[in-house]
Order: sequence, then C-alpha cells, then structure tokens
Amino acid sequence: MSSPTRNDTHVDRPLSNLSIMLGSPAFMGQALFPEFFVLKESDKYYTYKDRESLRRLDSRRAIGDPSREIDFKPSTETYSCEEYSLSKLLADRLMRNADSPTRLREVALRLIREWIDRDLEADIIKAVTQGGLDAATPSVKWDAGSGTIDIEGDIDTGKLAIQNNGGGIANTILFNTGVKNAIKTDSTVRNLLRYTVTGFAGKELVVNGELPPVLWGLKINVAGAVENTGLIGAADSISTMWGNHAIIAQVDSAPSLESKTLGLQFTVRQGGTRGAPLVKTFRDERRAGTRYEMSMLKDNKIVATQCGYNLHSVLT
Repeated sequence: MSSPTRNDTHVDRPLSNLSIMLGSPAFMGQALFPEFFVLKESDKYYTYKDRESLRRLDSRRAIGDPSREIDFKPSTETYSCEEYSLSKLLADRLMRNADSPTRLREVALRLIREWIDRDLEADIIKAVTQGGLDAATPSVKWDAGSGTIDIEGDIDTGKLAIQNNGGGIANTILFNTGVKNAIKTDSTVRNLLRYTVTGFAGKELVVNGELPPVLWGLKINVAGAVENTGLIGAADSISTMWGNHAIIAQVDSAPSLESKTLGLQFTVRQGGTRGAPLVKTFRDERRAGTRYEMSMLKDNKIVATQCGYNLHSVLT
C-alpha cells in the first residue's frame, strides 16, 4: 500500500492573495500634461501667447513725468472634456464560486483603469507627435554605427527653440525605453556620468543601469507603456506606444493662473480627490449579476505649442 501523495491531500486552486497581472503601468503622458481640475465639462480659458511681451520697453522716466502706459489683450481658447468609460458584469454564480469575490472586483476595476489610461496616453501621444510642435530629426541617429552622435547638441537645439519661441525654459524630457537605452549606452554620455556623478548616487546608477533623474537640466521621464495591436483572437503584436521621439517641454507641475506649460489634462473631479475616477455599480437582474462601471471626464490638450519640441526619428 502506497502512502498518500501531495495531490491526494490538496486540490490545487488559485491563491486568493496572489495573482500575476500582465499589464503596462508605465503611462507617462501626464508628465507632459499635468492634471488641471475644472468644474464644467467645457469652457473657455485665457491665453497670452503674443510675443509682444518679449519686447524691451523703455521703462525709464524723467523726474515728474508719467510712467509709460502698457496695454495687452488676452485671447481665449476652449477645452471640451470627453467621457472615458468601461464596465464589467460579474455574474452572481461567478462571484459565489470565487474564493475571493473582492479580489475579483479589484482585478476587474484595475483592468478597466488600465484600458482607460491607455486611451488617455494615446491621446497625449497623438497631440505631441502628430504636428503642432516644432520638430527636427538628428543629423546622426542616436544609435548609429557611424558618424558623430551629438545627443546633447540635439537636445540643446530643442531647448533653445522653446526659449526663442516663447521665452520659456525647458525642464522636462520624455522618451521610450529604446531611446533611453541608446542614450545611456552612448560613449559621450557614459563619460559625462563617469566623471560627474560620484558617491552613493554614482553607485546607484551603476547598480540600476539607468540614467540619472535629471540630465542637462531636464527631468527624465521614461515612457514604458506598450500595447497589443493584434486583432482580438489573432496573434499578439506588442509594440511600444511612444515611438522614437524625445519630447522636450516646459511643464508647470502645479498649473494655475498665468502658467507657462505645454499641455494640460483638463479633468472634471467627480470621483473624489486627485481626479479619481467615478465608479458605479448597477444591478442587472435579467443577467443575474452586478455591473461595475468606471468613468472619467478629461480633455488632453496642448495649450502652448511654444513650450514643446519634438525630436523625432532619433533611432535608426
């Protein structure tokens, strides 16, 4: 008579406290378009884009003379939020049979949020890469096998364009993982880091194998979001959402009146603090289940093209 085996004493089942989620949480579009909360789904806002403000006006005056009077006229533009919404029906039988119904709801809502975030990311990508911004291609691609690669010079060109176009100072750069890898393995950049980043910070860069958080005065944002462009039921086709771009921008992380920033994510606050999405539950007796719905009201919009520059096709 043989002894009981492990399979005789335990029936395998999914753990209620562990699940492996395939996803792409590295959405970085909001690094270029910070969230700005509004009360109405559509409205106007003032803009001051006239380059007259860059002129020098003689502000000196003689004793007793009146000061020179200035004048300015703002223009207006509009935003219009769209609703992003998805839902999932969880049948009663499914919930009763689940080992942890709460986790099933959490997974459904997490997936819905990721799908909505991917749409929002795609909107920002379209806005900053498909016209509107001044743009250029490096004369020598950043991963080229020959020629003199000048990553710093190419980025300086974008920074200077922002300064000349609107008097702004670029403070942010965004690129995908492939572009990041080309930059960090460039011999010139490697030498710069080798001789300037010392101590614990230098050790961290060696351990992590990454770029520093700030390079040449620009905060680095690596957009690692990917998407499956294959048809449902067909073979998967995974690609990065951000192409071979390096988007240089002036970004006001806390936008308010008189902000100078590339774009804004106009958001109607409806689900609580910090623009949290609105989550509703609906009972569907005909289908014997509960529907979980998430929605967000947003408009991703460039508000100042002068505050951005698109270095495109930077890789071969």
